[in-house]
Amino acid sequence: MEEQIQRLISWSKGEKQGPFSIEIHPTNLCNLNCIMCGTQIEHKRLMKENPDFHPSKYVPFELKREKLIELVRGGKELGVKKWLITGGGEPFVRKEDTLAVMNEIKLLHMFGNINTNGALLIKEDIQRIIDMEWDMIMFSIDSHIPEIHDFMRGKQGTFDTIEKILKLFKSLKKKNNTNKPKIVFNTVLCNKNFNHLDEFIRFAHTVDCKDITFIPLIQFNSELQVLALNDQEKKQFQKEISKIDKISQKYNIHTNIKSLEEKNESCKVSLKKNKKNFYDIVCFEPFLNLVIRMDGKYSPCCMIENYDDTIANKSLLDIWFGNYFNIIRESMINNKIPKDCSKCVHMQIMQNNDLREKLFKRLK
Repeated sequence: MEEQIQRLISWSKGEKQGPFSIEIHPTNLCNLNCIMCGTQIEHKRLMKENPDFHPSKYVPFELKREKLIELVRGGKELGVKKWLITGGGEPFVRKEDTLAVMNEIKLLHMFGNINTNGALLIKEDIQRIIDMEWDMIMFSIDSHIPEIHDFMRGKQGTFDTIEKILKLFKSLKKKNNTNKPKIVFNTVLCNKNFNHLDEFIRFAHTVDCKDITFIPLIQFNSELQVLALNDQEKKQFQKEISKIDKISQKYNIHTNIKSLEEKNESCKVSLKKNKKNFYDIVCFEPFLNLVIRMDGKYSPCCMIENYDDTIANKSLLDIWFGNYFNIIRESMINNKIPKDCSKCVHMQIMQNNDLREKLFKRLK
């Protein structure tokens, strides 16, 4: 986080800095049909409105491998430190392209992270990932109970597949005498899994998971209400947090579970009407982060949409210091928050508040 703080201090002095991190989305296609996925929900809406629509129609608009490699090299020149490969879809649907991008990131000595459901990987892929010394893989896994995970991910047999993949990573890492890639879980919290997180953490330990981010369910539409915790379940979950935290510490697995306590004020957005200082900015993403979607559209985070422009025929330098980002930065400085920010997720709010606290100590 020190690097991010230093860049923000420079921005506060009017000294422009390159992005600290870049998030790229290779595709919107996916091999699963996750019930809580915003992309899948949007696809279903579009198919209902237009019977001729199919997600594969996005494919011609995906950025080509050559462009993705160009962006990685441009990121190195701009001083990018971290990359996240994720997206509206599953990155390994474009397996060879994604592996090529991963390899380029590591050849240029930058930190690489990828978010995946893991179901498309085979042993040879895992060995390639280990050989390139990839840093971290975030597996989307919601339960150690196969029926629950498969229900959440919309395909029977998914848990059995991912469990085999996780065990392969563990055995091949041991064989290659390496700790890379670090294995972490992203877990969507809902009424199907909230009451067995202790056993879930024990399962995570058996497959060498080092970190779990528990993500509160985002209700993209009213249909997801069936997965939401009711008032009684919320109270039960709050009572279990301390126990879950102790279990995670026992197995040396870092989690964000304590941040989900109701008494935790750090997960709330705070707008200051009489903002005078740079550290009062509600969100620092436009100064640190760049998201590039599968079709080249770009923005500072995955919640803000930019319908007007694409990086397809531009460079990173063009867009990072261009009109779009300059306007958003100015808006943040003036406390004029884009309407899309109302959808901001828990972890992003936490990160901004943490940055703000540290920046305040340095700039006050």
